Amino acid sequence: MMNRRQLMMLGLMLVPGVVFGAGDLDLIKKDPKLKRRAKKALKNAHQVLRAAREAYSRGEQVKFRADLREVQESVQFAYQSLQATGKKPRKHAKPFKRAEISTRELLRRLEDFREEMNYADWGAIDPVISTVRKINKKLLLAVMGGGQ
Repeated sequence: MMNRRQLMMLGLMLVPGVVFGAGDLDLIKKDPKLKRRAKKALKNAHQVLRAAREAYSRGEQVKFRADLREVQESVQFAYQSLQATGKKPRKHAKPFKRAEISTRELLRRLEDFREEMNYADWGAIDPVISTVRKINKKLLLAVMGGGQ
């Protein structure tokens, strides 16, 4: 028989949209609110990066590479969602600044992960780092008034 805590956790997991696990980008894309989509996509990128690290440590190259692709797609989707709001980042900075901080943290985690990896596997993570770096720079410049 389940105790009260286990029942509550099971209930939360059954409610769609409350708890996102790694790999839920398709579910996030269905969210109608653009700012919330961006926030969830970046959270997903952090979760999937964690899963990619675990897959790499277990030697699961196929899952590792798929997870890295999803990290990249999540960051790109978050940026596109913020742009689709039509708001000026300089005037409505909060979601853009949050995304900039999140991508900066993600970039640092990706670079740390790269240093721990075997040199032969760097080719899988370098394009992801490049994409996250470009988007982080665009977000920073947009918030600081250098463009959108």
